[in-house]
Amino acid sequence: MIVELLISGVSYFIFDYIEKREFNEYKKVFDSIIERLPELKNNKNETLNLNSYELTDYGYKIKFYLPVGITTETIQSNFLKLKQAFKLNSMHFVEDERLITLYAIKEYDFKGFKPLKLEPHEIYLGEFINKKIVVDMNKFPHCLIGGDSGTGKSRLLFTILTNLISNSNRIELHLLQVRKNDLIVFQKCKQVKTCSRSLEQVLESLRLIDMELQRRESLLDIEKGYLNIADYNRLSGKTLKYIYVVIEEFSFLNISRADSKEEKLMKAECLKLIKSIVNIGRSSGVFLITSLQKPTNDSIPSDIKAQLTTRISMLIKDKPTSIVVLGDDSATNLGEREFVCRTKETIKGYSLTIDFPEITEYTKNSIVVKEQKANPPYKDKIQNTANDILNALGL
Repeated sequence: MIVELLISGVSYFIFDYIEKREFNEYKKVFDSIIERLPELKNNKNETLNLNSYELTDYGYKIKFYLPVGITTETIQSNFLKLKQAFKLNSMHFVEDERLITLYAIKEYDFKGFKPLKLEPHEIYLGEFINKKIVVDMNKFPHCLIGGDSGTGKSRLLFTILTNLISNSNRIELHLLQVRKNDLIVFQKCKQVKTCSRSLEQVLESLRLIDMELQRRESLLDIEKGYLNIADYNRLSGKTLKYIYVVIEEFSFLNISRADSKEEKLMKAECLKLIKSIVNIGRSSGVFLITSLQKPTNDSIPSDIKAQLTTRISMLIKDKPTSIVVLGDDSATNLGEREFVCRTKETIKGYSLTIDFPEITEYTKNSIVVKEQKANPPYKDKIQNTANDILNALGL
């Protein structure tokens, strides 16, 4: 017993000695780097004061105190200088008054996708240092995803859709694309009600969604306590499914000079119907998720963008483009597969590894053989509607 206590005591002192030595060695490096950054000194020549140092599997975690006059905005404005000076792939700050925790990431071990059990109104985005990044659409409805080409927007969208499909039958998906076909991998899943691949089909789907939105609005009854879909599902004895309208690359729906009159009319109606979704869809459980590759102020109408309360961005090298998505230039500082998610707070995360084999594996129980229907006369219907409007306008 005495021998065991002696061994335990000696082990503690050895560990404590090594830990203190590592801290002191790192503090020399830390102080040397910070000393070369006058921007991080206040008018009393005080600077960051290292409090702790801990090695991790991704790099290390440190804590330091900010002197009076130095803020997290000061740290953020010197983000690139700090990242380069410490030779890091990325950094993430957590603020607790004047004590800052910095996650210093040298090499991140990207995790593979595995389904996460969630409520049908919650979407799974990724993870950060073993913390799952989840957003509640009831609280922060409608989602805009931005990022440069090749940064992982599709991977993030695949994660959201695969997780929704794999753990809930209480959802419906409408996958709307123009001149893209990435989402057809999900088209045979029973949760997918429409999978549109042309402007005509997108408009037809939006019309059907609008009809359902109006029906749901008529079901919500304040006198019965049905203020929203959650109340209705809890009190009515019936269940309304949550509906996700997914539009990949919203810019394809913008009206351009090159569009024909027919295309302009169709796009105008699409935008009107989408505006209705983002304005009143929250209470009815109808949510929009859309993405943009090169967002500009003209990429998405401001009255629609203003209602997208969940903003997610992968790396965007252009500062004005980052500002369009997030409201600031923080997307320009992101590393490989890293994203910023902004709701009421700002969270960093990493996209999960997911491709067609994983999608197939985790959605296989939802695959159904859908009845082949005759192609609806989208073009004829749209053409007739367009001609009627044009004739009425005298065009």
